[in-house]
Amino acid sequence: MPGLPASFEAGLDAALMRKDNHKIYFFKGDQYVRYSNVSDGVDPGYPTTLSPNWDLDSGFEDGIDAAVYRGDNQKIYFFKNGRFNGRYVRFTDVDAGVDADYPKPIGLSTSEAELLWRDPAMAKLGYPAGDAGVQQYVEDIRTKLKTDWTYTAFITRHPVTWFAYAGRPKVVMHFGTNGISDMVYAHETGHIFGAPDEYAASNCSCASEAGGFFRSPNKNCANCTPDENALCVMRSNSKAICAYTPKHFGWGPFLTKVDAAVWRGDNARAYLFSGDEYIRYTDIANGRDDGYPRKISPNWSGLPSSFRTSIDAALFREDNNALYFFKGNQYVRFSAGSTAVDSGYPKPIAGNWPGLPASFEAGIDAAFWRESNGAVYLFKGNQYVRFTKVSDGVDAGYPNPIAGNWPGLPASFEAGIDAALMRKDNHKIYFFKGTRYVRFSNVSDGVDAGYPNPIAGNWPGRPASFEAGIDAALMRKDNHKIYFFKGTRYVRFSNVSDGVDAGYPAWVDGNWMPFPR
Repeated sequence: MPGLPASFEAGLDAALMRKDNHKIYFFKGDQYVRYSNVSDGVDPGYPTTLSPNWDLDSGFEDGIDAAVYRGDNQKIYFFKNGRFNGRYVRFTDVDAGVDADYPKPIGLSTSEAELLWRDPAMAKLGYPAGDAGVQQYVEDIRTKLKTDWTYTAFITRHPVTWFAYAGRPKVVMHFGTNGISDMVYAHETGHIFGAPDEYAASNCSCASEAGGFFRSPNKNCANCTPDENALCVMRSNSKAICAYTPKHFGWGPFLTKVDAAVWRGDNARAYLFSGDEYIRYTDIANGRDDGYPRKISPNWSGLPSSFRTSIDAALFREDNNALYFFKGNQYVRFSAGSTAVDSGYPKPIAGNWPGLPASFEAGIDAAFWRESNGAVYLFKGNQYVRFTKVSDGVDAGYPNPIAGNWPGLPASFEAGIDAALMRKDNHKIYFFKGTRYVRFSNVSDGVDAGYPNPIAGNWPGRPASFEAGIDAALMRKDNHKIYFFKGTRYVRFSNVSDGVDAGYPAWVDGNWMPFPR
């Protein structure tokens, strides 16, 4: 076979005789040669690469295992893999590329294979068939163990379409396959959290946004780094955590804590702050706005260095359409529609929120604007103050102890609150402390009858992890719904008496995100 390169002489991967053009093709790795007449040797310009000459998709361009020309339908078939993830493509016209709806599985599809072992396993455990049964199973485990996340793994001897793969909420691995190891399991677990493949054959792209919690670029990808053999868990199944891996796994500030959240009435947008970053939503259902997350600085320009990470609180005052950030003993103000600190700020809390006692001037715990009277309330430890008009100073008679002025509060609430929520849909105020809450219909009448109550069982449908306390609460003016956040999950109430809305709890990730997940 004259003209073959040495690598071809050592053995071929596939050979093809095309009856449509009477030419012979030999394939080796990602290259191939063509003979128009064998005695004349390899055609000029060969060997050349499979892709883009055969217009093959990811997984075929690095080589094929077999090729055949079918005389009965005059079509060409390429095959790749056999035991795991065996696939094939078909060409009716090579110049037009692979036929529509290809590649297809050689044998069972993934869904067909999983029917053989997933559903019997779920039946033995007492759960429904299909992915719905798997989802119910992991949710029950999550509730029992009071975790934020849960997934399960299927280790099977039965047919699979690839020796290891993952898709939330399950990992699948074939038992006894060469190469199966704890690090392969670690690699697949990375996929559960959205981490992307980084090896070159995966056709990864440095410019693509990874699917992990923070949506960080896939800059560990072997196709954009000089050392393709670098050790990384998502590249070579090693124990190494490479530069961008932590964000792909979801290790970052938004995963563990949202420092502040505020709805700006002047532009009808919501903002969440964590660490030195923030995100913005014009329509929360559609995810974060394009171009976010962003750094707090310089996008909120004019902030002193201490405000550029982990702000204490944010408050939008509807009486003056101004937004305020609090940090330690200082605050800044943004005029309506502005992301630039107003001239003359930051200012000390002392002297500018007139009448505050010294303990409030050192920093506040909580703040909210009350719809019914248009007053602003600030809480610190076991005291609170009220401003009917901030420029006039703290209202006469304040500060007051929480005890005795918000009648009916148990002692633990009087010592300080964790969170406060003004619901505009029912004009009631809620205070949260630890695992309990109270409700006020009217402050002068005190705590409503039957309160305090445990959060568990009284905000129906909340997962167990929420019942031990929440991290944050938000009443959205645009849709009149209430949101509770705990760790990486949240619940929504359209009507509290009806319980948590269908489909909740849901992941913050993918619904209020993506963060530089």
